Amino acid sequence: MVFFFCFKSAALTIKEDCLLDLQKIPYHLLANDAGGKDIFNRKGKIYFEDSLHYHQSRVSTITSEQECLDLIGEYLKVWRDGHLYIGPSSKQKYTTATRKEKLKRLAEIKFINPNVVYVGLPNFQNYNKEHLKKLLLDNRDQLLLTKNWIIDVRGNGGGSDSIYYPILPWIISNETIRVSASWLVTEDNKSAQKRICDNNDSADCDAKVQKILDSMKGVANGDFASQTKSTGVSFTPPSNHPKAEKVAVLIDNKCASSCEEFILLLKQSFNVKTLGQRTAGLLDYSNLRPYQLPSGKRELWYATSRSNRLPYFPIDSYGIAPDIYLPFDNAESDKFILVKRVANWIEGGSLSPKQ
Repeated sequence: MVFFFCFKSAALTIKEDCLLDLQKIPYHLLANDAGGKDIFNRKGKIYFEDSLHYHQSRVSTITSEQECLDLIGEYLKVWRDGHLYIGPSSKQKYTTATRKEKLKRLAEIKFINPNVVYVGLPNFQNYNKEHLKKLLLDNRDQLLLTKNWIIDVRGNGGGSDSIYYPILPWIISNETIRVSASWLVTEDNKSAQKRICDNNDSADCDAKVQKILDSMKGVANGDFASQTKSTGVSFTPPSNHPKAEKVAVLIDNKCASSCEEFILLLKQSFNVKTLGQRTAGLLDYSNLRPYQLPSGKRELWYATSRSNRLPYFPIDSYGIAPDIYLPFDNAESDKFILVKRVANWIEGGSLSPKQ
């Protein structure tokens, strides 16, 4: 994929610098994205050359920076549906509307009756970390008396795995197996790891990044460095914490990334059943890092790690199938209508909407 362009002056137009950024992306992904070569080999050179030609031809129609972002965003879907994004280089501040939306998406606990509790987990973002801990602590006495749990992760686009750790002792009844991931080692990826803390207010960000960089030492560029010193597979015994007797987990095609990691863990527990639809299928390539494109106006966020499940157990493009498939009724605009059906079922009744 080699393309040459001559620009008339040093001051590039919107079209010219958009084209410059678009040209750079396939080369960067093939060299630095943890799934770049896998996806390229699977779909083929001709597919990607044709896709790049097509999107380059459309650059002539754009008239604004936003239209350029939209065009590049469309091109990125040629590579992967998610865990691959384009955005402005400058950090965007939250608007009032965004803050309100965050408040609406806090974790929640509702007791449906003395035997059934509803736990809504709309995302695993950092702002939910302490909130979820407090919810579990404040409701501890009643939770201990409630044997049936409904956990709702519909629409949960992910976040950080550590956010859901506090709820695991309440649910998982037996040993679980976890498979780690590996970092793709390149000079660009090392630089990207260092940049991730620039806009991160987490107190331990620098320490985490240093651990990543240490794991890359001695590994040749282009190879993968394991995130753990072991074989990449760990066996975790259940805690001694009291467990829910029966757990129903509601999933859909918007459960993605760390939400899917959560589901992979819960499905191993004997007392858990998942209900709903397949998850999004965005888990194989993760840990996004920024790369500034040549124009200086845009950043490409791409994956720097690959799951050690591959190639034997892919999740991307397939998702995780539920134990019980439930076609969501469009008439059920209120998400709690389905929750009521599941509450009836978990106590021995029917899932049928007629019941």
